[in-house]
Amino acid sequence: MEASRIVSWLLSTFHQECAVSILVQQDISIAPGDNVDVLIIGKEESGIVLQNVEVAARDENVVQFIVTPEDAKLVEQAVEQGRGQFQLRQNY
Repeated sequence: MEASRIVSWLLSTFHQECAVSILVQQDISIAPGDNVDVLIIGKEESGIVLQNVEVAARDENVVQFIVTPEDAKLVEQAVEQGRGQFQLRQNY
């Protein structure tokens, strides 16, 4: 899926945290409570968007994270730039 296919974007003003949900088209065994790196894989460039973020929820190919507003902006910028596909790298 293209990075522009982000599923939801919610902002909790009370806790100053954002719930970011992304579509991930890869076979990876992760569950809520696991920590992962969020990568963007593109044709011309690839890179790490977020490091060591906790998985809050998972439903098939949709993975949700609770992040700071600043980290949520990084995800938003990656989506807006259409840089490629999101992938996850599990932290052990």
